[in-house]
Amino acid sequence: MILEPEKPKAVTEQQLREDRRIREHFISALKEAGEAGKTIRLSGGLYGGLVRNPPHTLEAAEAVESTVALIPSEQTELPAFLRNIERVSSRSDAVLTSTFGGHILSVYGEGGYVVYDLSDAKGSAARCRFTLNATDDFAYMDRINVRPDRQGEGLNGLMTRMIVESARKVGKKSVRVVPGSPAVVACTVRDGFEVRGEQDELLPQADMEVKRLVIEGGLERGERRKRRKYKEAMEAFKKTYEVRHKGGQRTYLTKLLTEQNEITQAASEE
Repeated sequence: MILEPEKPKAVTEQQLREDRRIREHFISALKEAGEAGKTIRLSGGLYGGLVRNPPHTLEAAEAVESTVALIPSEQTELPAFLRNIERVSSRSDAVLTSTFGGHILSVYGEGGYVVYDLSDAKGSAARCRFTLNATDDFAYMDRINVRPDRQGEGLNGLMTRMIVESARKVGKKSVRVVPGSPAVVACTVRDGFEVRGEQDELLPQADMEVKRLVIEGGLERGERRKRRKYKEAMEAFKKTYEVRHKGGQRTYLTKLLTEQNEITQAASEE
């Protein structure tokens, strides 16, 4: 008798929310896949609020496109662009600006970093620093700060996508970050970042453990339990980071800027 291999089972957002048994099986499958060194890719349509950060309202005002337009279109122009940025030191001296949706985006330099500063009528609403060195094949996202009264709006994800698309435009192979908070872990994982090493190699068990906690947190009912899961995801990443760092190996949350890395397949194992 020939046994046909079992086909991957698809689950819907409603089933995950309403059926505890399906939810537990789904989360267990993520954990087992990580322990077995396998990769699971989740369809953006499977659980849109978790697998992808929802678009920010400013994206309808072409925020990302306006940002990317500020970056030189040719790789050979990048060194001159970076030199110009290093000549300024604050938002008031910004080398470039763009206006959209009642906001002003300023670009300037700070300690070797490129800075994006998004301002509203009250001043700086969100700010991020990242590297765009011509000699590196990756961009490093140093930090994102969001003003307290604008937190919870999705500006963290918006700024992340600004950096990702800017890095993609100048031909970088990946974007890396060492997260400093559970919110950054959750945001970047939902935007397609994975736990990877210095050579962009995937670390399956650590990656799936972090993804499982982020997804499980999103499935939890109640903000307190969700925050607890996101905090556990931060701790899981830090544990991998610290263990590998002691051995001289670096660890990042990384997004590869290739089509193959986009999350397109429905809850199936590679």
